[in-house]
Amino acid sequence: MVGLTGGEIVGSCFVVSPPRDDDLGTGVAELVAIYVDPEHWRRGIGSVLLEAAQARPASSGSTEMSLWTLTENHPAQAFYERHGWSADGAEEVHPVAKAPAIRMRRPLP
Repeated sequence: MVGLTGGEIVGSCFVVSPPRDDDLGTGVAELVAIYVDPEHWRRGIGSVLLEAAQARPASSGSTEMSLWTLTENHPAQAFYERHGWSADGAEEVHPVAKAPAIRMRRPLP
């Protein structure tokens, strides 16, 4: 999915189902990535993308979503918490960033 402003792509997100984590069962989708151009932050684009990312798996039968975010990325964690996500206690070293990460989850409507 992409976020557009004036015909310009300013954000995107990517969801997979089933999730990449073996410990999560069927019925869980994973938000792999969500990005908004920093020049367009605080305009609601991320919220719209996140809502769309949650709606699609819910309409396909998923009951929950998961995501990974860097442990030190407190603004991202606050964003997800405002949208009903919470840390589930799982931690890992992010394979690309090589930094500690936490998993967050939320039930889908």
